[in-house]
Amino acid sequence: MRITQMTAQEVRIRAEHARDSLLTAQARFEPGGPMASNNTTGLNAVNAGIAAADAICGSKLGYRSSGQDHRQAIGLLSQALPEKKTAARDLGRLLEAKTLTSYGASHITEARASELLNYATRLVDHMESVLAS
Repeated sequence: MRITQMTAQEVRIRAEHARDSLLTAQARFEPGGPMASNNTTGLNAVNAGIAAADAICGSKLGYRSSGQDHRQAIGLLSQALPEKKTAARDLGRLLEAKTLTSYGASHITEARASELLNYATRLVDHMESVLAS
C-alpha cells in the first residue's frame, strides 16, 4: 500500500477540496434537469468523498492512501474511523461509481446521482466532525 504523509495544512487543503466538490455536486443536482447534470453531480460527489477521506485519514492517522487503487483508501478510512463503519461503506460506493462518472459514455440516473450525493454528504459531515474535535 502506498501512503503519503500529510501535514496539517495539507489536511486543510483536502478538506477545502471536499467542501468545494460537495457544493458543486449540490449545485449541479437538478431533479428533472439535463441528464448530463447527473454525471457532473456524481463526479463531484466522488471527488468530495475521496477528498473527505483523505482529510479524515490525514487528521487521524497522519497519512492518506496514494496508490493507484483508490480502494486502499477504504481500509485506511476504516482504521481512522473504526466506530463509523458506514463511512468506509459510503466511500466504497462512491469509488464504485468513479469510472462511470469520470469516463463513462452514458448518463447515470437521477436516482443514482442522488445516492452519490448522499454518500458524499455523509463523508463530508464525518470529516467536519473529525476536524472540529
